[in-house]
Amino acid sequence: QAGGDWRIIDKISKIQVLLNGATICKSLTGKCAQALSFYDDRVVAPDTWRNYAANVQWCYVLINFGRNLFDDQYGLDLAKYKNVQLQITNTATAASHFADLAVSVMAFYLREAPAGFRGHLRSEEWRSWTTVADETKYHDMPTEHLLRRIILQAIPAVDASYVENTAMHNLMDDIDLSLDTGQVRVYKGGL
Repeated sequence: QAGGDWRIIDKISKIQVLLNGATICKSLTGKCAQALSFYDDRVVAPDTWRNYAANVQWCYVLINFGRNLFDDQYGLDLAKYKNVQLQITNTATAASHFADLAVSVMAFYLREAPAGFRGHLRSEEWRSWTTVADETKYHDMPTEHLLRRIILQAIPAVDASYVENTAMHNLMDDIDLSLDTGQVRVYKGGL
């Protein structure tokens, strides 16, 4: 397809999994879900957008509730909840992209897993902001849950030819991760 969005995943703006109608278990963009799939399972989920003939367009998005695909200790135990909802929001339009979007949910069940999981991993976009020149942003991380991974995503603006206006490292040039109200420094550096 013409333009900066060349995969279906680029048009998935939010994937949410809600437990019992209100508790957020997963809340992330399609691109973040694809990145987590790569980090957890070392594969990039397949995605294709073919602009010839009348082919079916498709993409797979892996949503891990454990540390990897076949984690037998951490996963989503559906028996613990009365209602589990999957919500997908996309920004595609019928005129420019595709007229309809069908979603198939394929679940992996562990037949020989131990009785019950220790829990499941929650993923969410914690903060999002548009950077401006010489701006410093401070974010207090949530302390009610254990953190497994922090992902910083920098997407530079593009010009009319879809060429980035700047390099990614220009968007975040001084990153400081500290614990204990700044007393213990974990990381200080650039993107």
